[in-house]
Amino acid sequence: NSYSFSFEVEERPVEPRLRFMQGAYQTIPLIPTPGQEYTIVVRVDNLGQTDATGLSLTLYSDVDGEGWIEIGQDNITIIPGSDSSSGYDEARFAIPENLSIVGGTDFRVSMSGDGVESEFSELRFTVVVNEVGIDSPVRLNLLSGESVIDFVGMEESGLLFTTVDGELHVRTVTESSSGAWATLADVKLADSWAGELTAILRDDGLVHAAWTENVLSQQGYFLSHIAMTSITSAGETTEKQTHMQAIKLSEGRYWGLDMAKKGDRIVLAGYHRDIATGGSYNDITSIFVLMSDTPLIQSSWSSSNILTNIDIKPSQGDALAIALGEENMHILYQEIRDDVTGIDRVGLMYAHGKEWNPSWSFQYSVGDFASNAQLEVYQKNDRDVLAATWVEGFGG
Repeated sequence: NSYSFSFEVEERPVEPRLRFMQGAYQTIPLIPTPGQEYTIVVRVDNLGQTDATGLSLTLYSDVDGEGWIEIGQDNITIIPGSDSSSGYDEARFAIPENLSIVGGTDFRVSMSGDGVESEFSELRFTVVVNEVGIDSPVRLNLLSGESVIDFVGMEESGLLFTTVDGELHVRTVTESSSGAWATLADVKLADSWAGELTAILRDDGLVHAAWTENVLSQQGYFLSHIAMTSITSAGETTEKQTHMQAIKLSEGRYWGLDMAKKGDRIVLAGYHRDIATGGSYNDITSIFVLMSDTPLIQSSWSSSNILTNIDIKPSQGDALAIALGEENMHILYQEIRDDVTGIDRVGLMYAHGKEWNPSWSFQYSVGDFASNAQLEVYQKNDRDVLAATWVEGFGG
């Protein structure tokens, strides 16, 4: 298919026009380490045809909400202009050790000088400092046609989930004495993987994994259900469990799985598209929850539907994001919405409730054209505080 349309190309302005573009800042190193000095680099672009001169950039930080404190200043002598491309230059600021603390620190850059407009003179961002580092790339010896699905890090190793020829596999990844990483054990989890997987590291050091798989019934139908197992760092697995009613591929699907934990409790949530709906074929999608405090015992798992009549199809959405707090279980999910604009789009919705209770009542819209939601919960003053991210528009 082809589509023709017209558009207008505007000439670059003659005068200097300075902007902080998307992704205008970065840190060196990319992930700063607590207690060690790091550098913030801020890029300024000149979209105009005339050179911009005599620029001054000042960096401020706000630690623990105590107000903005000046960190440093850097000057840029000239940023060249052009009628065909953007000129740019960078300012650099050293962040002292006492401000390199675990967590997020808010920064503000203020710019003044030739060609600076007050509306575009400021850039605000947050730098996250953590006790992690970026290692060298790892080469994995995968089979032809084998694709990586997920990775779960463990204390001194990790588990790599892959698929090949419709099967679901898990590989152990271990660092050798020479410092190189290698894949060792390869365990097949499912002969016919149905496309959904979620895994989480438990407090006892095992990885709990859940996935959808297809099985052949005695009548010759392909049925889909949810399977679970726990996996050690050596690739040893516990007895596989199966959950949820097995359904024909033509009559429904379980999808969008995510897991969360709190102590010994493991919670799995996902969408259940019920096309058959008891023979009425109303095609209803609900969100279900499976919960257990002893996840190795199949009979200990309980299930409930927390939300019903969710307007979303597997081709339109992706995985849920769930988190377990002290007050509630929290969930971000997708649903088609047309409010305000009258245009159908994938919206991101929030809901909370007790994980053991069905039919939650609290729901709230939080995003538009949204995907790839992530959700974490922590406690502050005995209350659940949520940290959530998602993509709006196009992105990864």
